[in-house]
Amino acid sequence: MLDDFFFKQICDLIFQSGVKGAVWQKYEPEIRKEFRDYNVRKVARYTQKDVERMLANPRMLKNRRKIEACIHNAKEMLLLAKSITVFGTFWIVTA
Repeated sequence: MLDDFFFKQICDLIFQSGVKGAVWQKYEPEIRKEFRDYNVRKVARYTQKDVERMLANPRMLKNRRKIEACIHNAKEMLLLAKSITVFGTFWIVTA
């Protein structure tokens, strides 16, 4: 789904910010797993319990703000999607 592609791009930018490339590459597979292959609809339903689970995962990059930012963005993307069909349409028009 195109929305998932754009959600992955947003999460990648969030998690890569301030992190060396080698560190990012080490943690990316677990980040992908925790965010359900960047499925925006699944992640939008995450709760504080999911945040705590990720922070407790020894293979996860432990940055509460980054995790919460991705979840927040998933929720916002779904709100935006109610007014347009695909988030990518918004992304392309505003870029």
